[in-house]
Amino acid sequence: MRGHLTAAIVAVFLCAGAAAAQDFDTNNDWCFDDEAEPDRRIGACTWLLTSGRLTSESYAPVYNSRGIAYDDKGDYDRALRDYDEAISLNPVDSIYFSNRAATHNHMNEHDK
Repeated sequence: MRGHLTAAIVAVFLCAGAAAAQDFDTNNDWCFDDEAEPDRRIGACTWLLTSGRLTSESYAPVYNSRGIAYDDKGDYDRALRDYDEAISLNPVDSIYFSNRAATHNHMNEHDK
């Protein structure tokens, strides 16, 4: 009986681990899916940022992608905050600067 119980517990943990991996993969796909609705992308990117599973190099692209989704919604202040975070994490990737400039353009802040 004890062996069956141990096997059942191991199976539960394996299933939970597989589900967590699937959640990570699903949210990663949604975060970077340009075709997905902005709210879905924002939620997925936020999930990734709070998952504790990103590598240090992965944060900047996720902030950038969430910034794009906020920009798509017209939530420019949040978009700018995410671009600023991406830039602070990786100041050599010019796409983050370009996306931030595009958001300033949408806000008619052409001098920025």
